[in-house]
Amino acid sequence: ARRLTLPSTSSYYTTTRASESVARIARKHSLSARDLVNMNLRLENISVSSKFKVGTHLCVASIVD
Repeated sequence: ARRLTLPSTSSYYTTTRASESVARIARKHSLSARDLVNMNLRLENISVSSKFKVGTHLCVASIVD
């Protein structure tokens, strides 16, 4: 079987600490909290006041050629 591998269109951050907040992650990646939330609407109940468990994958950038 053949596989088609497409280049990634996003960059992700994986939380490494318990209770990392949207605000902290957004600051770390030079984003607004609202922008970070909008890029991760696939996560149920995400808001600007959300905190995440260790190992949560969050989109932090769109890669555009």
